[in-house]
Amino acid sequence: MYSWYLICYRSRLHAKVIDEIERIGVECYMPMKTRLTLRADRKNSFRTHTTPLFPGYLFVRFSPEITHTTLIAKQSSVQGFVRLGREICTVPQNIIDAIRRLSFRLENKDERLSYIECKNVSPGMLKEIEKIIKVEKPEVRTQTLLQYLSYSIQHPTALLASG
Repeated sequence: MYSWYLICYRSRLHAKVIDEIERIGVECYMPMKTRLTLRADRKNSFRTHTTPLFPGYLFVRFSPEITHTTLIAKQSSVQGFVRLGREICTVPQNIIDAIRRLSFRLENKDERLSYIECKNVSPGMLKEIEKIIKVEKPEVRTQTLLQYLSYSIQHPTALLASG
C-alpha cells in the first residue's frame, strides 16, 4: 500500500535528493517557500529566492512491498527515515493535503483561495499546519512540524475532532 514517509537528507542537496529518489521511481514532495527581495540595482524589480519549507526533509510516497526502504536509505544524499521509536514514521495523507493547500495559497498570496477545500482535512488541522508554515525560522518550523507529526500519529482521533 502506498503511503507518505519523511526522509532526512543533507540540506544543501535538495535538487540532488529529488533526482536520486525520482530515478528509483518514488514520488517526492518538497514544499517550497519563495521570498522576494528588492533589487539594489533596479527600482521596482525583485529577486526571488526559493528554498525548501522544511530544509533537510523530503516527503516521499511509495509502497514498501514494491520499493524497499533500504533502496531509498542507501541513496548518497539520504541520511535516513524519520522514525518514532523504532518504527518509520508514516505521514497521514490529510497532513500532506493540508501542507499542499496552504503552501499553494501562501505562495500565491491570495486569501480568496481559502475557499478551496481538501477532503479529510479538518479546519483545526488547517489552522495548525498554517501556524507551522508561517514560522519564520526554518529550524523552528521543521521542529514544529516533527512535533506535530509525532502528536498526530500518537493521537489520530484528537486531530479529527479538532475543527
